[in-house]
Amino acid sequence: MDGAFTLSQAVEAALRAYTPKPIAFFWHPLFPAEVDLRTTREEACNRLNLPPDKQYLLFIGLVRPYKGLDLLLQAWASVQPHITPKWQLIVAGEFYEPEAPYRALVEELGIAERVVWRPGFVPQADFGYYFRAAHALILPYRTATQSGHPFWAYQYECPLLVTRVGGLHEVVEAFGGGFIVEPSVEGLSEGIQRLIHTPQEAFWADFMRAKAELRWETFAARLWAWVQETFVR
Repeated sequence: MDGAFTLSQAVEAALRAYTPKPIAFFWHPLFPAEVDLRTTREEACNRLNLPPDKQYLLFIGLVRPYKGLDLLLQAWASVQPHITPKWQLIVAGEFYEPEAPYRALVEELGIAERVVWRPGFVPQADFGYYFRAAHALILPYRTATQSGHPFWAYQYECPLLVTRVGGLHEVVEAFGGGFIVEPSVEGLSEGIQRLIHTPQEAFWADFMRAKAELRWETFAARLWAWVQETFVR
């Protein structure tokens, strides 16, 4: 290669340790909204067959060991004495490892009635509705390079709880929209309680700023300017 660009500072740092060739970092733009942003939480819940009288926290996407679903389930169990029964955790996604140990952990922790289980690939047509239905998205990753999920969350104005790993925390540090915790049961537990007691409206200004800055037009212009400056003689 003659050069490279990355979408997280963590990957940029790793690549700079590997090669002296030109490297640049650019923020990933927001994905286009596939669900009307005027869709209310109640409408999204109805679409997904979720009782709208409950409040939901969301874990969504492919389930792999590094994504920390087991940490989240343990943290969810630990906060139950401190929150009202109206709060539920949605686990929606395709398992790339055996599902049974997670089911067993839910039973062992005694939280089966507080977890909405939606295993399997989430259809693209439903993806945005989960963000509109949820009070917040939780990314309890043990390790990470980066993830597209924060950018979906910004687009759908869904607050975030992310762990301080890889490129996850970089996004929230730069644009707000949520909280950063350590990748542990204790850190996630504290973050969940903080999320629950913070209204979504508190992050509205962060979402608007992210939408203004994380545009495909801006990304393309900055990338092309770097290419011109670096490679065009």
